[in-house]
Amino acid sequence: MISTDVSINKTSELDYKLVLQLADTLAPGRHDSRIEGRLCEDSPAICAKPFDGSPWYVPLAVDVKPAPS
Repeated sequence: MISTDVSINKTSELDYKLVLQLADTLAPGRHDSRIEGRLCEDSPAICAKPFDGSPWYVPLAVDVKPAPS
């Protein structure tokens, strides 16, 4: 549901802004998913040493409207 077009920007010492792009091919209707957040002491791709409480999950719901005719 989410494309690989993701950007993360640091806005302050402890605050980050994450921007996600939806895939262009979502069919009309409701799409439910979740976003996994991980904080790792090592590489995020491996995450063999996650911080306590990581990963966490944020529910995501997207309602796609049909294109106007």
